[in-house]
This record gives sequence, C-alpha cells and structure tokens, in this order.
Amino acid sequence: MMQKITPEDHRIMPWKNGQGSTTELLIEPIGAGLDDFDWRISCATVQADGDFSSFRGVDRSLLIMSGSGMNLNFNQQVTLTLTPESQVLNFVGEDHVQAGLLHDAITDFNVMTRRSRWLHSLEKYTFDQVLSLQTQSDLLLIYHADGDVVQCMGNDVTLSRYELLRIESSGLDSGRIAFKSKGKATLYVVHLKQRT
Repeated sequence: MMQKITPEDHRIMPWKNGQGSTTELLIEPIGAGLDDFDWRISCATVQADGDFSSFRGVDRSLLIMSGSGMNLNFNQQVTLTLTPESQVLNFVGEDHVQAGLLHDAITDFNVMTRRSRWLHSLEKYTFDQVLSLQTQSDLLLIYHADGDVVQCMGNDVTLSRYELLRIESSGLDSGRIAFKSKGKATLYVVHLKQRT
C-alpha cells in the first residue's frame, strides 16, 4: 500500500515546551498527541536559542534542512555542531538538549519513535537520475526535501518538494523501490520497524 501526503495534509502543532511550533507531517496513530504517539515525523523552524522538549521513552533523529545550523549541548557535557552538511544525529528523548543558533533561523527534520514499540533509522540521499532503495522494515517514509520532482519507478506516483510517501514494505517486490528524476533531488528516507 502506498499513500502520498501533501502539505495540505500537514498539521501545525505547538511544541511540547510551548516555545515554538512544528509542522507535523505524519503521526501514528492518526490524531495522537505528544504523549501517546507510536511514531512521528515533523519539520520545525527554530528562530531563537532554547531547550528541546523532553520526550521520555522516545528515540529521536534530526537533520538540518535549511539555515546555517546550531550548536546542541547534551546534558551540559557534550556540544555538537549540526549544519545542513552534517550526518543524521541520533539521540534519546531523555537527553537535556540546549540549542544555540549559529546565525539565522534553521528548519530541521525530526523523527521520533516510542522505544518500546518501534525502531527507526533516518537516511539522507542526494541523487541525480536514479535512486534505488532496499528495506527490510515494516514501513518506509520518503520525504522530498529539495530539488526536482521524482517519480516512483514502476508506477505513476510523483513527489514534489515537501511531499511525503508512506509505503507498507510488505507491498514492495523483494523489499526494493527506486526513484528517478531529471535533475538533482534530495530525499529523506525513514525506515520503521515494529518491535515484536
């Protein structure tokens, strides 16, 4: 089963700590809140220094989509600099995270899974012409972050910037899926696997 989610389907939600808002792209179960979701993917614009919300029992992954970046201090011990060129940052919702902008506001891409129920991984691919993916997860979420329109090979489904594709992996032939574009495109790929 394949479902396309467009920006018209997104929800604008306040941060758990009330210091900003997030564009919620998809959440499971549908309509769940911040304390009872199984998994959630979202984009947030950070316009000022401040603390991340606390999410006990949740695993998180983060990418910078736009802006210069930010310094993240974890538990008043380790500081990491995250920019659009950085690798995916994985951390836990229990961490006390203080964010300091490098220059201007940033927009990030965020994946959260309830640790007792789901496992996830987040990958970033910038490609030209063809991207082939292999997955053994239960769900695959493909987010078009930037660049040219991409087409899912084997059908007529296309993705433009800020659109999302939700795919039940049981419907994929041998767990493979491929995309093509005429020019450069960037996709964020979320693999979700339910704990047994």
